[in-house]
Parts: sequence; C-alpha cells; structure tokens
Amino acid sequence: MEPSKISEKSINEYIKIFQTLIESENEWVYYCDEHDNIHYLSFSFEKITGYSPAEFSTQRDFMHKLIAPEYLALWQEHLRNRQKPSRIKLAIRCKNGDTKQIEHRCYPFYDENKNYHGSISSNKALTQGETDKEAKIEKAAELLTDAQTFRHGPVVVFKWKNAPGWPVEYVSHNVREVFGYTVNEIVSGKMDYAHLIFEEDLPRVKKEVEEYSKSGAEAFQHQPYRIKRKDGKIVWLLDFTTVHRQQNKITNYTGYVVDITEMEESKDSLQNYINELQLLQAWIARLNRARSLKEVYETAVDGILEILKCDRSSLLLFEADGKVHFKAWRNLSDSYRKAVDGHSPWKPEDLDAEPIFYSDISRSDLDQTVKRRIVDEGIGALLFVPLVGPEKLLGKFMVYFNTPTQLTEKQLWLTQILSQNLAAIISSFQLLKKEQEAQKKYREIFENVSEGIYQSTKEGKLITVNQAMVKMFGYRSKEEMLNIPNSKILYWDAAERERLARLVEADGTLKNVEVRMKRKDGTEIWVLLNDRVITDQEGKILYYEGTVLDITDRKKAEQKHREQARLFRAISDNMTDLLWAKDLNKRYIFANKAICEKLLNAEDTEEPIGKNDIYFAQRERQSHPENPEYHTFGEICADSDQIVMDAKKPMRFDEFGNVKGKFLFLDVRKSPLFDEHGKMIGVVGSARDVTAEKEMQKRLKESEERYRMLFNLLPYGGEVLNTNGIIVEVSPSTCKMLGYDRDELIGQPISKFLAEPSLSTFQQKFPELLKGKAATAQVQFVKKDGQLLDVLRAANAITNENGKVIGILGINVDISERVKIEKELITKERKEKILNDLLKLILLDKPLEQKLARALEIILDAPLLEIQQKGGIFFVADEHKKQLKLMAAKNLSEQLTKACALVPFGKCLCGQAASSKKLMFRSHVDEGHSIRYAGMSDHGHYIVPILAGEKVLGVLVLYLPTHVKERPEEREFLQIISQTLASIIEHHLAKRELQRQITFVQALNSLSQFILVEQDRQKIFDFIVELIGKTLKLDATIIYQVDVKNKFARYLGVWRRKGVVTPEPLNYDLSSWTNFYNHLGKQKKYLVSHADVVHPAVSADGLADFFHGQRKLKSFLIYPFGFSKDGFYALSCTYFVQTHEWEESEISFIEALTHRCNIALMKLKLMEEQEKAHLQIERLASLVEQAAESIVITDTQGHVEYVNPAFEKITGYTINDVMQEKTNLLKNGQQEDENYRELLDTISAGKTWRGQFVNKRKKRRTLF
Repeated sequence: MEPSKISEKSINEYIKIFQTLIESENEWVYYCDEHDNIHYLSFSFEKITGYSPAEFSTQRDFMHKLIAPEYLALWQEHLRNRQKPSRIKLAIRCKNGDTKQIEHRCYPFYDENKNYHGSISSNKALTQGETDKEAKIEKAAELLTDAQTFRHGPVVVFKWKNAPGWPVEYVSHNVREVFGYTVNEIVSGKMDYAHLIFEEDLPRVKKEVEEYSKSGAEAFQHQPYRIKRKDGKIVWLLDFTTVHRQQNKITNYTGYVVDITEMEESKDSLQNYINELQLLQAWIARLNRARSLKEVYETAVDGILEILKCDRSSLLLFEADGKVHFKAWRNLSDSYRKAVDGHSPWKPEDLDAEPIFYSDISRSDLDQTVKRRIVDEGIGALLFVPLVGPEKLLGKFMVYFNTPTQLTEKQLWLTQILSQNLAAIISSFQLLKKEQEAQKKYREIFENVSEGIYQSTKEGKLITVNQAMVKMFGYRSKEEMLNIPNSKILYWDAAERERLARLVEADGTLKNVEVRMKRKDGTEIWVLLNDRVITDQEGKILYYEGTVLDITDRKKAEQKHREQARLFRAISDNMTDLLWAKDLNKRYIFANKAICEKLLNAEDTEEPIGKNDIYFAQRERQSHPENPEYHTFGEICADSDQIVMDAKKPMRFDEFGNVKGKFLFLDVRKSPLFDEHGKMIGVVGSARDVTAEKEMQKRLKESEERYRMLFNLLPYGGEVLNTNGIIVEVSPSTCKMLGYDRDELIGQPISKFLAEPSLSTFQQKFPELLKGKAATAQVQFVKKDGQLLDVLRAANAITNENGKVIGILGINVDISERVKIEKELITKERKEKILNDLLKLILLDKPLEQKLARALEIILDAPLLEIQQKGGIFFVADEHKKQLKLMAAKNLSEQLTKACALVPFGKCLCGQAASSKKLMFRSHVDEGHSIRYAGMSDHGHYIVPILAGEKVLGVLVLYLPTHVKERPEEREFLQIISQTLASIIEHHLAKRELQRQITFVQALNSLSQFILVEQDRQKIFDFIVELIGKTLKLDATIIYQVDVKNKFARYLGVWRRKGVVTPEPLNYDLSSWTNFYNHLGKQKKYLVSHADVVHPAVSADGLADFFHGQRKLKSFLIYPFGFSKDGFYALSCTYFVQTHEWEESEISFIEALTHRCNIALMKLKLMEEQEKAHLQIERLASLVEQAAESIVITDTQGHVEYVNPAFEKITGYTINDVMQEKTNLLKNGQQEDENYRELLDTISAGKTWRGQFVNKRKKRRTLF
C-alpha cells in the first residue's frame, strides 16, 4: 500500500473517531484533500447556511459561492497561504438571502513524510446574542433606577391574609406590570394568590410557608417560583416574606416579589447548553475510564437511554460464527432477545453501513416474522446503528421507542457521536483483551482481601504475608515485615505464641481465637486468629498458615459498653426518682435503687429482674394480712404498662396508693421501648414522689376560694391604689395584661411599672386625683417580660362616707394593637423603600465590592435603625480556611480596617457570628470584642450573619451608641436585610460562575479541535500548558512524564506568564519522595500545597522548603493522568506571586481537560500500534511471498482465498485459476475420501493436521 494512501485512510478513521469533539449547533466543519475535493461536511452546515451538504460536497472551493463579495479578496489571500494554520472573520450569504458573520479556522494536515494532504476547517457563526442580552439588562437597570418606588419596576409589594390560598389584602400599584392584573382584580377577593402560582411550583411554595411558619421564623425567602400572568405568560419571581403574629398566632404575611424572568431564562438556557455538553462529555469520559469490555457495554446502553431519551437499548457484536449476539441491553424481555439474536441488516465486511431507522414498525418493510416479534414486544419505532471498526463492522447498537417516533437532527447527530466513540473504544479493548485476561491471577485475591494472610515456620519466622497483614501491623512493606526475626514480637505476650502453637499442633487447627497483639509502633491490636498446620506426607510440620482479622474496634466498643453500663448504674442508683424497665410480659429487666427501696421493698437491684409488680404487691400484703390497707399499689401499675404498649407512645399517669401503710402519690412517665429495628420490646418508666406537693396544692386551692373579689368580674384591667400610690388590690385581667402574678403587684408602687415619659404624666396627674378629680391619659406600662404595653387609663378617687379620699381606682384599656398598627404603617413604608433600594443592586452590573459598598450606605442611612453612621460588610473569601474578608467599610479607623482585613471564623464578634450563624447584639465593648486598639471608645454592635440556607456568605456589622437596648423589631428587620444581602451575593456569584463555565467550555472545545487535527505529541503538550495557563490565569504550567520503574519525572511541556519571574523547570528524581510519589502515582489523587498550608505528603518528605522556599511557589496543584503500566503524566499548575485557593469548578475543569489529554494519548497510542501492526503484517506477507513451500488459505467451506507464488510454481495453477474455487481441483482421483475427512475433522476440532497427499499439476497432469 502506498504511503499517501495509508495517511489518507488514517485521516478518515481519525475524523470518524473524534468527530464528536467538534460538532455543534453554531459551527460546521469540513475536510478537503490537497486537490480541494470535499471528503466530509458536518450536519450543522445546513442548519447555519440553509444549503444541504449534497449541494456543495462535490464542488471544489464551495466556500467561494458562500462568501459575500466584499470578503472575496481576503478569501483569495487566505487560499494562497492555506498550508499554514490561520484564522479570519468573514461574511457569508445564506440560502434565504440573510448575511451572517463567521469565524473561519484552517488546520493543514501532513503525513509522516511532511507531505501536504489537505486541511480541516471550522466555521463558527458569530451572533450578537450575548451583547443584546447585556444591553437589555443595562436598560432594565436604568429604567428601574429612574422609576418611582413601587409605581413601576420589577418589585411588587404584597400583604397576604393567613387563610387558605393566601387572599391578598394589599398590593402595590405596579402589580399590573408584572402580573397583568389590576390592583382591584387582585384584592377583590375573587381570586387568591395561590391561584396565580404555577401549578408545578405551588406544592413547594405551600411547604415552604408551612415549614417556616411552624419554625417560628420572623421572615424568610422563597426559592424562585413561577406565576401565570393574566395573558398566560409565565413569570419567575424572587419572594421575600415577613410573618406577622398576634398572641402567638399568625395574622398575615407581607412580602416583596421581584421579577427575575429574564435572568432565570438566560440562566436556564445557558445551563441547558452546558448540561448537554457535560452529559455527552461525561459519557465519553466514562467510556474512556472503563476497565473492561463489560463495563463499556453497560455504560454504552445506559448512555444510549440517557442521551437519546429512548425507551430501550441494546448492544450486539459480531462473533466467530459471523452473527451478532447481545452483549448488553435495557428493558428487553428474554424471549425477544432469544428470537432476534443473530439478526443484522449488515455483514462484517459492510464498512459503508449507514444507520437504518423505522419510524413506524407496523408500516415498515421488515420481514413479517421479525416485524411481528418486534410489535409483540411493544416496540413502535427502532433504529439500527452500525459500529464501524478500522477494518470491519464490529456490530450494532439498537435504539427502541415504545411508540412511532420521528428522530430530530440532534438525535441523529448524537447517534453518530455515540457510534463513533463506542466503536473506537471497543476496537481498543479488543486489541488489549488478551493482555487483560493474562493479568487475572490468584495474587489479586491474595492482595485485596481485608484479612491478613500469612505463612510462618514452626520456629516463628514469617515466610509470606499479604498487603492487608502489612497494613494491619503498621509496617511499610512486605519486605520489612518478613525481615523481623520472629513473629512472637507481634504478640502482646510473647509466651502466647508458644501456647497457641501447642494448641494447633494438638488439634491441627485453631478457629476464631481472640488474640491480643501489637503493631510495629507498640500500639495494641486485637485480632481474630484462624490457623492450621501444614505437614508433609510423613506428618512432619512444614509451616503454619492462617488468617488474622482486626477486631480492635469491636473490642473497644465492648469495653466502652461495659463502662457505660457501670456509669448508667451509678447515675440511676444515685437518683431520688424511681427508674425501671420491663419486657412485654411486664417483668422487670432493670430497676434502680430508689424503686427497690420506696416501692418494691426489694433487697437489692437484682431481685426485681424477671418479676412483676403483682409479685411484690402480694408479698407485701402477705407480710401484714391483718391490715388490708398496708399495701394497695400493684394492679394500677400493670394496667398503665398495657395502656402505653397499646398506644405505642409516651404517656403520663398519676398513680397512688399505700406503701408500708403510708399514702404515696407518684407522678409517673412511661414510654414504649424499641430495639434497633423499631420493634417494641417493652416499656421504660420513671416516677417522682409528689405526695407533699399534692397536699400543698389542696391547701392553696382552699385558701384561694376564700379570697375571691369583685375585680375578677372586670372585663378591663383595674387596680386600687392607696394615697401613696401603692397597689393594694388588682384584678386578674390586669395581672394577665402585665404578665405578673397578683402577689408580685400587691404592695408595689404603680410608678414601678410605668415607662418614661408615662411616669412624668402620672406624677403630674396624681396630685389632682388626691383632690378628688378624675383623670384620663394614654400611658405605657412595662410588662414583666420587658415589653411596653400601650393603654388608655381612666382614674378616679375613692372616698369614705366623710368624702375623704382613701384611695384611687384605675381602669386600663389595652390599646397596644391600635398603637402598633399606627407605628407599623409608618415603619412599613420606610422598610419598603430600604429593601427596594437594596433589591435594585441585584440587577446592577458592577463588581461585588461596589455593590456591597452601596448596600452599606443604604443600610446606614435607614431611619428605622438606632445605629451610628459606621459599619462594614465582610465576605467569606475562603470557605475552606473559613475567613472573613472586609469588602465594604464606612467611617472605620485605619487601625481597625487593617486589623479586620481578614478575620478567621470564631475570632472577635464577627467571627463568632459566622461560626454560630446567629445574629449577635452587644450593648458595649465586652470580652468578646477581641480585636481592639489604643483609644477605642465604648460602643455597641449588631453583628448579622449573611446566610444562604446553612451556608455563610458574609457578616454585616453595625455600630450602636453605648448601652442601647436590643429591639425585636430591629432584629427582625436586620434578618430581612441579611436575606436580601445574601440574594445580592448569590446572584453575583452565580453570574460569575456561569461566565467562568462558558470560558471553561470554550477552552475545552478549543482543545478538542486542536487534538483533532494535530498528531505531534509535543505540540499537543505545548498547546495544553498554554491553554490551561491562560484560562486559569496561572503563573506557570508544566506537564511531566513520570517513569514508574526509575521513579523519575521529566518535563515535556512548559508555559510561563510574561512579566512573571519564575524559576527554570527541572527534571526530578522521585525515588526519595516516597509520600509525594505514592499520593500521585499509587493513590492517583491530585495534590494541592500552599506556602502557608503545606500538604502532608510534601511535609512528610521534607520538601516544604524546596518547593515553597527555594522554588518560591506560593501555591501549586499537581494532577496525575494517563496511567499505564510504564508510568503516568502529571500536570503542574503554579502561582508564584500570591496564594490561590482552588475552587471545585477549577478542579472539574482540570479533570475534564486531562480526560481530553487521555483521549489524545489514546489516539496517538492507537496510531502507533496500528503502524506497528502494519509493519508486522508487511514482514509476514514478505515471508509468505518468499517461501519456497506452497501456502493456501481457505474459508471454512474450503474456498480458496489466497495462494503464494510458490503455489503457482509447484502446481501450475495461477491465482486467478483457483480464487474462490474449492481445493478439490487438485485431487488426483486416486486418494480415498477417508483421508480428506480425517483432515477436515482434525482442523474443525481446532487441531493441527500433518500428513501427505498426492495431487495433480495443471498441464502435465503429473502427480506431486
């Protein structure tokens, strides 16, 4: 075969295998040879241009017809330099007349002799989608900023009633812009709010309201949900809700909803695109990671279901009989597989096979028998997809749909990708199958069992140990353990081995013996030992062999259980309460000292075990038969046991009676006892002697009935004062109103319970009351819990029969709700303005620092908060290090901003709030304020954690005047502000992450396109290090090749950022870097190390100073990949200027990039193996052609498929005479048929036949 032809075949096969890496909806690819003949044109060409591939695939320079006239000169210049890589931007004319901008990239293709064989070109359609989207966002932000509060814009205010469906009591005037309904339509009562919520989201919204309301939360934020506008359109909302309660009951909810439809749709669209790419890439990655053909088969049929969204799938491959047979399947019956096994529309030699699709089986032209079997299986449509290998058809995979179906272009594209990748992987595995089968040995079992396995001499010298044994006893290697002089040093007591040796020699075996042993470091280990004697034919002991199982944890657990049991017994026996447990037959299984002494009259705590209450009751009664009242306890206890067991829940009882002739009243609590499987096995109980308390309650009740007064009938609060302002009587309603007991009020001056300035009002009015005048005033009382109570108070003098004032009667009407509503109306408007200003920041396209700085200004200017004009906002800069970074500050001293630039979790007040995730209040500088400086003035704080669920995003710190008291309404509002700040941060981070994912996807696509056309290993490595370095903004990137045998790392590709001084790359001897090498090469894990947090493996090998000192690496990550028996590759990503905390998305990007590196390495290896195989075949063919002996190759039916030149020389027949003819033409007619049957039977049995035949020549008819 000519070299140029070999290269052309390699190119075609290479394009088929890696086609999946460059197909996309907005990009088309084509390959043309050195004569400009088109050999491949991707499916997306028609989607972008409107022309079908057939209209252009036979034309040379078809691009000339597409390119707009003004770009033709640029195109001609490009063609003159087409044998070099290039990239240009052009405009093309589509079939419908539209003009589109494209980016054209050209990659020339050369064979191993550097002969030009054409080029692969990609053409990406450029759109203004991203630019238009940003313009719309900026316009929306501009309009929102200029709009009047709640008159226009995306923020709508609601007040909902706490009733089914949440009827709307109030809504802001801009509701029509978002919901499509007018204010009157919303609040008319004809529809409730739940009616507007999208039906799929409503259950979740209801659940969130129910859970937050039950938890006692004062405010909460919904996950985004959808509503249906009046015109039927769907709108996405972000909802912030506040809960309002009266007397511990929820009366209504208020909330602020923001229209985030455009943001959600943009996010969903981008995320769907990323998800589709990730799904396909993940499947390809799983195929490439597969360790066996079976895993490939199972991964393939699962991937077909997942990616093509079909109902069933299967994979069938050709075997030695020339028929396809099932290898893996999903959702197919045994009978169906048996009926169609072996059926295929193609033969192994059909390399040009194309997919065959039957959209409706009932109308297909399939064989009637096959069709009937398919229909009976419930299949409505199916797709045959060939798996084309390098030299033959490997088989097929099947895609089934339960109903008649039409395939989309995307499904056809995905089918092609699946087929190409699957065929490539199966071909690779088939080449390596023999090698994999040869590696299955008993050693795998020996080395991988969890039990330690050993052999030792009679004297105690270890002969063999497995890896589990080495690890169990703490040795570094098998060699180290085998070098110990005697295994008795492994025993805690060296004499124990001699004792066990005598036992095993006597009985032949030891089974499940618990032995105390010790590890290399001297620590204790308990093992379960099984041992046996191995003897020769004469019975002489050769050696011992056995297993050891580590049971140290179990022994420790048993010891802990015993200690806990002793502790529980000591605690329970020192309690004055009665404690016990009983089984289902009401017999004691546990009793403490108190129940034995106070109720059962048992000798000790062991006597009750196995006995019931009736046993002890009868024993006590029999001891005093003359007194039937001596012991009356017993039956009632058994009855309550049964009640608890029937109810299967904890219950409380009053149990009483005589014990030892004295009355006993017990407050009893009982609960069912369950085992670890949830099965009830008895009942546990406790009891407290409340005889004295019951007697006291009886006396108090009798006393209270004697002192009831008229005030008990007053509907309002009332009290009587003496002339000194001392309370001498008070009504129950006043006690309830203020939260005090009657005794706490009687004898106290009323001024003690008045708040400022109400105290001044009382002092002015009281002298007038003593003169006999009436007075009314609105005053505030201070309740027992510290809350203020607004009342309307009317007071009048009480006089005697002589008209002398002897006291004051006051009546108080609670008007706190009225005052509260008036205050809330004012507060509500102010809160709405503040939250609306904060919500606008979500749409602001600015850095996070600027957003948070603006948010801090809005909060500090809030008139609702009694705070100073100073504060700050921290952001969690590093989740792993748990540090807060000061992102925004106002009016803080330079000393404080430096000291608080980075605050660890738990340090000072801000760090404590981040750790506890709870809002903190301080009225002055206390011991918790650990960050201080000279001259710091006293002040108070609100420290508010910014949370997204349980995740800490940051902390808001506000300054208060000294000794200001905490107000619940401030606390509630700050929690709402915290939720709003969390939304601002989350949306900013989400947008940043989406932009990063786009960058990563573009980088991966760029790498995929490059490795598609590049065959030079060094150029691939150089491209990879530059790509990852620029994408992740690294200071340097290096790829190393690690030689396992010599433990040596040699760098292959290096990239260093311009302007950054970095040391020259080095090759490394890894032989002394044990922990470092094992982490990468054996555990196959990536390694991250920083100058301030050194990785344990780096420290263990003493490399910290070398890497972070001499080499000056601030941070580095090393990612191993491409493992083989000879070694692996390692990707080094480094920062020299500053430390860098690696994010999960960066690690995932590196993982995806190394997967593509593996694909590139696999491609190069496959090409090298194919080249080696080709050379071997050429050598073999040369030997056969030059052989002096006649060589004939036939098929299984005896038809000639090949003869060598010596055959023609010996027989006189040419190759044309005998090709496809049977070897019978050589028979001379004199040989018996029995000899031929013996030949055929021997060969058919897979054996070699040797013998002699007398055949005839062609012309002379002579025998040979």
